[in-house]
Amino acid sequence: MLYRLSVSPYRDRFVLKGAMLFSLWAPVPYRATGDLDLLGFGENAPAAIAGVRLDFVAELAGARLPMHVDIGYGDVITPDPVDIEYPSLLGQPAPHLRAYPPETVVAEKFQAMVALDMLNSRMKDFFDLWAIAGAFAFEGEVLARAIQTTFERRETRLPTENATGADGGLRRGKGSPVGGVSGADRDRSCT
Repeated sequence: MLYRLSVSPYRDRFVLKGAMLFSLWAPVPYRATGDLDLLGFGENAPAAIAGVRLDFVAELAGARLPMHVDIGYGDVITPDPVDIEYPSLLGQPAPHLRAYPPETVVAEKFQAMVALDMLNSRMKDFFDLWAIAGAFAFEGEVLARAIQTTFERRETRLPTENATGADGGLRRGKGSPVGGVSGADRDRSCT
């Protein structure tokens, strides 16, 4: 599907984002994904909606493959998208696409953590940020600009203090992953 997009006249209207990027960034991808995430834009990009979800079944040599594609609109990419060659299987031609830079991935995951706060049940986002931090040497000013522009576009106040479920809320028993056990009780039971 990525290859078909890469050779279509619509190539420049979409930017690859999401978990598929980890196949590029990690020598051994650490988590699988079953969907394709894109940011769409251009003259015909729907301004009134945040995104579109496409679910369909594709066929490849008689095999039926369920496909799931999420296309978002309206987000800002800072710095600019990067040109990539996505790895292919079995010697097939590699798709050449535009993709999110790591700074925008960090900014969007951080913004979601702040906006959702303790409602964020996506622990994979915390792990993704840890993995990205270990894979890239970020320039502080570029990363700060990506975070600032993402928060502004998504109309989220940039926190000045600890802002997410990682701020100690879990340690104080709020939303404890250990069945409501408070941090002090959990610490005593683990010694």
